[in-house]
Amino acid sequence: MTARKVPEAGYLNNIRERILGNYRIIFQIRNDEVYLLTIHHSSKNLRKRSLLEQLR
Repeated sequence: MTARKVPEAGYLNNIRERILGNYRIIFQIRNDEVYLLTIHHSSKNLRKRSLLEQLR
């Protein structure tokens, strides 16, 4: 599975996304684990701040 970097994540290279229809599935990769951060409809703006709040 290939996933691209999320532009809103800035310097965080382990935040990736897959596009599925009108949705962006955004996740974080840590070691051998994958953490789902959000499923976001592409018609809405994704704010960098809201994305980074998911990492807390």
